[in-house]
Amino acid sequence: MFANGWAFGVGEGGGIRPGLGRLTVHLVPVAGSDAALYERRGYDRAFATQIETGILDYCEVRRGRTEFLYDADAGGAAADVDVVVARIAAAVRA
Repeated sequence: MFANGWAFGVGEGGGIRPGLGRLTVHLVPVAGSDAALYERRGYDRAFATQIETGILDYCEVRRGRTEFLYDADAGGAAADVDVVVARIAAAVRA
């Protein structure tokens, strides 16, 4: 939850005062379909716009790695969990 007073605040004159610039955020979106559908329908770009730009950048969080876990509803994601975790872990250690 990115709430007023924690993730951001209102500064003097009514301007926004970001509050999370000290943090790096890594994201693992869980997707119900495959990567091809997300790309074809633009869901991956919409996620980047809404979550990464609209929330993380607004709070001035440093963007880490984003790794989608696709096919979660069909059970296909289970095979990719270790790969996604390894990529995020490597980004954290970098």
